Amino acid sequence: MNSQAKQVNNMNDAWRFSNLYKKLKMMIGNVVRVNKVAVFSVGSILILAIYLLSTIVSSHSDSQFVAKIPPKRISWKTQEFVDIPEDILVKCKSIKVNDEDILLEYDSKNIIVSTRQTFPLSVSKVDVLLLHGSTFSSKTWEDLVTLQLLAAAGYRAVAVDLPGKGKTVHFPIRDHGEFLEEIIKMLDMNDPVIISPSMSGMYSLPFLMKAAASKQRLCSGFVSIAVVGTVKYKHFEYERIKVPTMLIRGSQDVKLGKIAEENLKYIPTSEQFVLQDAGHAAYMTRTADFHRLLYNFLLSVSSIRAKVLKESGKH
Repeated sequence: MNSQAKQVNNMNDAWRFSNLYKKLKMMIGNVVRVNKVAVFSVGSILILAIYLLSTIVSSHSDSQFVAKIPPKRISWKTQEFVDIPEDILVKCKSIKVNDEDILLEYDSKNIIVSTRQTFPLSVSKVDVLLLHGSTFSSKTWEDLVTLQLLAAAGYRAVAVDLPGKGKTVHFPIRDHGEFLEEIIKMLDMNDPVIISPSMSGMYSLPFLMKAAASKQRLCSGFVSIAVVGTVKYKHFEYERIKVPTMLIRGSQDVKLGKIAEENLKYIPTSEQFVLQDAGHAAYMTRTADFHRLLYNFLLSVSSIRAKVLKESGKH
């Protein structure tokens, strides 16, 4: 092959190499651009996913993500628990229980609600409203001497016969929480502590939920004794309740009592207490222990309430 032919072949090889280089460079550039787009797309998707996740968590505070975070605890305890003073235990034996019927206008009907009441010798530190379970009545609290003990300790105490129980006739109730609020108004009770066992949760819980949602102070404290109906509400709804709350159940009450405890623990102001060797109506079998818990709870609540009234200028 002569020198001219070799020169032509070299030029062709150079041209082919140049074209191959340009194509390779273009392919590499395309790959880089595709990768940039892919990286940008993945990054955008991740950012969008994080935003959506944060939106879901903030708008559904009762979701599985938030439910794992326990609410900040706010203790109502103002002192260590003490035994009920002997003079109060002696004094309660002479306290008279008054049977009083109140006329309640509800849904344009006049309803007679039966109550049992006791009064302290001086101004009540705080009013106490006692509800009851499905097989009990206001008389239960008299038989257990709870009404008498509360008056001897300086509290006005009222136990009511709920509709269809005790001496109160049955009648249809449109809103159980609203009904309880009307009872409190008719009794002229001032932000009472509500003691609510078992079935009465169908009255106390909607009452508390309404107060929390509207940010009204309708009661000074809440004592739950294995109340029913706790599964109806979400965790975030319980977290809005700010009144001092005592949760009581018997150690043998592993069904209703345990369910109530697991749900009501989301009330940030709640404290749990278990009465050993007691069933669902723990206050019936461990009455002395129940009275001690209630006595100490009311000491703390009345102390908190007195402070609030002082700060607000009310006496």
